[in-house]
Amino acid sequence: MTPGTTPIPINKLLTTGDFGLAKFDLVIILDSSTSVREENYDTMKQFTKDLLANSDIDGGNVRVGVASFSMRGSINFQLKDYRTKKDVFNAIDKIQYIYGSTNTADAIRLMRADMFTAENGDRPDVKNIAIIITDGVSNINSQTTIPEAEKARDVGIHLYTIGIGLSNLTELNGMASVPAKDNSFNVQSFDELKGLAKIFPSKRPALLSTTTSIVENTADAQLSTTTSFVESTADTQLSTTTSFVESTADTGIPTYVIIVVTTLVFMLIAALVVIVVVCYKRKRANHSSSRDIPQNQTIEQRGLILQTIQQ
Repeated sequence: MTPGTTPIPINKLLTTGDFGLAKFDLVIILDSSTSVREENYDTMKQFTKDLLANSDIDGGNVRVGVASFSMRGSINFQLKDYRTKKDVFNAIDKIQYIYGSTNTADAIRLMRADMFTAENGDRPDVKNIAIIITDGVSNINSQTTIPEAEKARDVGIHLYTIGIGLSNLTELNGMASVPAKDNSFNVQSFDELKGLAKIFPSKRPALLSTTTSIVENTADAQLSTTTSFVESTADTQLSTTTSFVESTADTGIPTYVIIVVTTLVFMLIAALVVIVVVCYKRKRANHSSSRDIPQNQTIEQRGLILQTIQQ
């Protein structure tokens, strides 16, 4: 990343749970060590594509690069290399599994010093995010793994870490941005990555927010606000009406007239509440049906997550 890139504030992740509306440069780092095994490496690559399924790569909001590591770090493709989701996915499919020891530090160094640079496609005005996926702790240059992650965080790169079947989480949590509870994840098996792809984007602090998209969260907030407003208005109206009844009792207005008027007021308020709820449900249903779910693949099949990795 070049000087001038705005760092991501701590506890701020993406701007939307499904990565759909966010604008960011993303580097994903895959563990290619011997312990992973080739079939599980394919699962990691599919997870990477699932994670990016709703990202706006074609529109230019999102740029993606991928690196991998075993005995040393290796850049599979740079942020500048592909501009369409189809090309990115094809490039991910072509990544080869190269087994060996685990040198996580070298991959993090390459990511910071080579991939997040203007020369290789990093943009100075967008968030820089990296996701490290590993099934074990470093056994080459292990003493430099966390320091390399700290260097990356110091220049404004937000780090997520995903562990698979780890019993010792010290290194995994040490690499992640602070706080680790919002940025570090550990699943028990490679199969659980499928669920993580759904949870990860929703599991975030305030900005990325992690089980639902920002649209749903906003809609919920609007409904809550509207409901609170209606309830408070109803309380106020009741209080006002009560005062009105008491104050008009001395004016000679028949009590039954006051009761009828009061009843009509409450019926109007109830009707408004029903209209608000119906409109909200229709809006939410339309939003849900418009999501880009891959053909022949349900939401349950795509995920269980990453409801922490897009407060």
